[in-house]
Amino acid sequence: MNPQFKIKISSPSKMTVGSRAQVMHGNASHTAGGLTKKDLKMVKGEIVSKKKAKGEKTNPWIKAVAKAKKELGITGFALVQGKLLTRAREIYAK
Repeated sequence: MNPQFKIKISSPSKMTVGSRAQVMHGNASHTAGGLTKKDLKMVKGEIVSKKKAKGEKTNPWIKAVAKAKKELGITGFALVQGKLLTRAREIYAK
């Protein structure tokens, strides 16, 4: 091939605004809300903002249910109803 007629290969264009999945995979720089890759994380297979994930852990109702489960000796998954619900409401009210 003659060096004068080299084909110029262009890199694929990067989108600026995209979905959370596109931002996580590196195909877009940020979401419509302005979240970048460093602002996002994977939680249980779902892409959420780090700020939202942190807020869920500090939710007082979640803490009350966790404390009630511990007091009642319940481990693993449990529906919040019956004894667990009443105990969680008592703890939450305090």
